[in-house]
Amino acid sequence: MTYESVVNHDWEKAKAQGAIREEVQFDPDSEGYQIYAGSSCISCHGGEFEGGLGPTLVNTGLTADEIIDIAHNGIGTMPANQWTGSEEDLQVLAEFLESLKSE
Repeated sequence: MTYESVVNHDWEKAKAQGAIREEVQFDPDSEGYQIYAGSSCISCHGGEFEGGLGPTLVNTGLTADEIIDIAHNGIGTMPANQWTGSEEDLQVLAEFLESLKSE
């Protein structure tokens, strides 16, 4: 590794990659998951909300209104205006994501 790569490496994120994570229980047939799976969210946040390019969506502590705000305005590395579906579907999705808690 070069000095620059060591300095710029996200060591905390790398450490978290190997962490054992608790599984989240969810109904893959639920309307919320179907909206999630059919949108672009799954490509960054994973099929089981574990994260990847984006952060995990389990135990975020975010309310549905905060999730909706992030979908519209972005946060961190997530650009604004990623949501292209209806506001009704976004509300269902946000309530579903708000409910995700590890067992």
